[in-house]
Amino acid sequence: MFILSAGHKAAEFLPQLAKLVYQVAHSILFSDVCATNVHLRGGPVTIILQNMLKILSSCDTPEVDVLPQALQAVRPALSEVLLLTEVWKRRSGANLRLMSPLLSAVVTNIKQQISTAGEETSEDALPMVAAFLVKLITSSQALLRSFMSELKKQVLSGELSGAVDTKASVARLLAALHGFADASIIKTCALHIAERRNGSDAQTSEDVKEAQAVIQKMLVKLEIVV
Repeated sequence: MFILSAGHKAAEFLPQLAKLVYQVAHSILFSDVCATNVHLRGGPVTIILQNMLKILSSCDTPEVDVLPQALQAVRPALSEVLLLTEVWKRRSGANLRLMSPLLSAVVTNIKQQISTAGEETSEDALPMVAAFLVKLITSSQALLRSFMSELKKQVLSGELSGAVDTKASVARLLAALHGFADASIIKTCALHIAERRNGSDAQTSEDVKEAQAVIQKMLVKLEIVV
């Protein structure tokens, strides 16, 4: 897709993409189809959303100054789409499964921050895209429950508890969600990450050491002792 390959230069297309993702989601959810068909037809919404998130992520660099305007451009439509899908899921069971790409975007953005700033980054300071998405998600208990359910599923399945930099990113995300989300889910995920610090992490590169230090800081903040 040309828009995606253009990277941060594609930010000018974000208002149109935001409008499109809302229109497609609204059309699918309010069409005369059963919940199963809604799930099957939800692919285009996920694809558009993933492209929007990748463009936003490509703007999150010191060399680019369009990110604040880009986030402002997508906020209304993205918020409406997420809330709309949650309401529709409760009413009909139809699920467009948008939490997975959102979680992926948040973790990837935090991982980028850790790789460039290391353990010196403030443990409360999420990068801009991740902070924007977390604020959006925590604005609604329904969204937050769905997000935490997806986070727990991916951590416990190993999708987000394999590579040390991924674990460090999830640990930082858990710390940011502390006080907002279900404490039992945060503790379960944190314990799982803590218990998997050994073995595959037995490397000595500076990047790995920095990531391990980030994990340890977050575990201390969450009062997790292993």
